[in-house]
Amino acid sequence: RNELSYLMREGFLGQPHTSGGRIPTDKGYRFLVDQILGEIIGEEDFAADKGFNVLKAEFARGDFDDFVGDLAGELEVLGVGYVSRGGTLYKSGLAGLFSHLVHDQWINDPQEMFQVVEDFELIDEKIGDLLEFLTEKNTPQVWIGKSPITKSRELSVIADQYETRGRRFVLAAVGPKRMNYEHNLKFLKNLRRILTAN
Repeated sequence: RNELSYLMREGFLGQPHTSGGRIPTDKGYRFLVDQILGEIIGEEDFAADKGFNVLKAEFARGDFDDFVGDLAGELEVLGVGYVSRGGTLYKSGLAGLFSHLVHDQWINDPQEMFQVVEDFELIDEKIGDLLEFLTEKNTPQVWIGKSPITKSRELSVIADQYETRGRRFVLAAVGPKRMNYEHNLKFLKNLRRILTAN
């Protein structure tokens, strides 16, 4: 009880309803994400997973439609890929994202659901904005709640970028705020190593 009270006071947990349980706040999720990123920065080994080989082959061929689709399925998110030169956009996984949001009751507010729909509709226009926010860090970047490409408070975005044939390829994984950060961040970190390996 004392620990819960401390976490509430410090803003890591919230209690939206008086009779309800406590849930992580954006600050709580940020703490979790930073811990996970800190743990995986030094990791050099990963399992020889066939899924990685398929994604590497698709990426090398420039088959970005299948690449984004397979990645969205693996991470259970809305996958968005963007090739900077030419501005070509690839999207996949909207049905899976809504399945999580609706069936798992992560969004109960109709207005918030409308915001998710609007975010999807406007993502074509906003995806290029990520280029300004992605740095040369050797790790994916995470936004909890609002991001450069979404306004919904109930979504999180994990984004990374790669070089391919002299062009920048931006990848964004858009999922529920309660997504499996550990799995998704480790997967994307390992994917980066595979795609950028000499």
